[in-house]
Amino acid sequence: MFANKRSRSGRKPKKEYTTAYFVRLEMELDLLTKFHIELRQGSLANRDIGLLKTTEEDTK
Repeated sequence: MFANKRSRSGRKPKKEYTTAYFVRLEMELDLLTKFHIELRQGSLANRDIGLLKTTEEDTK
């Protein structure tokens, strides 16, 4: 009978302002992008693939 009703203890979560929400999302996106770039560079370095850096010493 009362199985479908769930009682929540405590306060209801506050609604976040839209500007603060967008700022938080942008910050999370920047951090994830930075993490993804670092992870990709690390995996390329492990496979000896990456930016080609030739110096004069290498070309002689």
